[in-house]
Amino acid sequence: MSLSHRFYDERKIILTTWSGEISDSELIRFYMSTYNNSHWSPGFNEIIDLRDAQLETISNDTLIQLSELTTNCLKGAELKLAIISPSELSSHIARIYEAFTHIPNESTIVVHHLNEALDWLE
Repeated sequence: MSLSHRFYDERKIILTTWSGEISDSELIRFYMSTYNNSHWSPGFNEIIDLRDAQLETISNDTLIQLSELTTNCLKGAELKLAIISPSELSSHIARIYEAFTHIPNESTIVVHHLNEALDWLE
């Protein structure tokens, strides 16, 4: 499992990378830690890079819990979310996309390259 993030404070973007096999508990702990990070605040947009992630083990319940956690931490702020996926879309990417669409005031796009994500967030 590997979850990491990098804050681009000047652009109000967080780049989150998911790689390898990720467990439900690791995913929730990671996002709780992210939202408690002193660099994060409501209004940050996010790029999630899923190109190297193995998503089979993440449950739908955890994705719903992550959506609720994100909603609570955003406190009504807008969220633009760009998901970088492998060249072929899988049902796992669709589950993640669907979970995030339950967040009020969010816009989500699925792309294949970092530059596409950055262009959309501008």
